Amino acid sequence: YSSAASDVYKRQFLRWMIRKESEVDFGIWKSFNRRDLLIPLDTHVCRVAYLLGLTDTETFSLKNARNITEALAEVFPDDPCLGDFALFGSGVNGVL
Repeated sequence: YSSAASDVYKRQFLRWMIRKESEVDFGIWKSFNRRDLLIPLDTHVCRVAYLLGLTDTETFSLKNARNITEALAEVFPDDPCLGDFALFGSGVNGVL
């Protein structure tokens, strides 16, 4: 696996363990805050975030993950990663 892919897997795992009140997230790690999560980046999330103007690049980088997470925090301040599924789904389904 590449370093970028490894980062995506780590962020996705943290999302599953920390986020709750979702059908796909376990939410069993109670000592962490959802506000501290960074969005896991994949091709779909990067492309859709770029097209929506949430970031100025489609690169898989920590800087880009922070930029997209900060943009989503304006809409979802308590849980920025809540926007992950919408970005991913829009990309997979060809909405954008």
